[in-house]
Amino acid sequence: MYATFFTNPVTNWLLADGPTYVLWVMALGMVAAYAYLRPGKEMHFAGVVLLAFGFLARASIAAYQTAAQYWLWTQESFTQLFLPPHQPISYFVGYVTQQFWMGLILATILAVAWYVFLRVLRARTDRFFDEGEIVLATLAMFVIGWPGVVVLLPLAGVALVVVSVVRTAVFKEQLTTLGIPFLIAMLVTLLFRAQIMAALGIELY
Repeated sequence: MYATFFTNPVTNWLLADGPTYVLWVMALGMVAAYAYLRPGKEMHFAGVVLLAFGFLARASIAAYQTAAQYWLWTQESFTQLFLPPHQPISYFVGYVTQQFWMGLILATILAVAWYVFLRVLRARTDRFFDEGEIVLATLAMFVIGWPGVVVLLPLAGVALVVVSVVRTAVFKEQLTTLGIPFLIAMLVTLLFRAQIMAALGIELY
């Protein structure tokens, strides 16, 4: 029964590609929310729902991967040496944390820190924010995580300048908020982060 459960095609998909699909659902969902709802309370709510979905989905996949890893190690006499009573349970916990949970942990820490920073910034000046855009930027940070943030933030800065120039030249609008620049930076980073990180020699989580 366990062999069927942990080795079926759905399991293989979850282990290999599930987290990536979750990130794309979040990213494209936020793009749709921004396009159809525009900045406001409804977009804020949509962002919160997408963040909750992303966290729970990634945590569920990581838990599934953890269980599958434990089962896999019980199947061979050699890998059983990595489990209790041969090794303390902390060995297994450390291994699965590094392999399956670290990306989620780092993304959550970054997203929370970014949300707090933006809330403090908005308390000082709200010229960069429409309603719901703090959640949008927080979602972008959660989706990209570490180490993609080292690409996301510079790209967002460049996108902010470009969008500001276009809005001023074409639409005669002087104020540019964070929404569109962060959406652009999030999508570009998500598309090319593997290549960028490989060029920089940084390991992806």
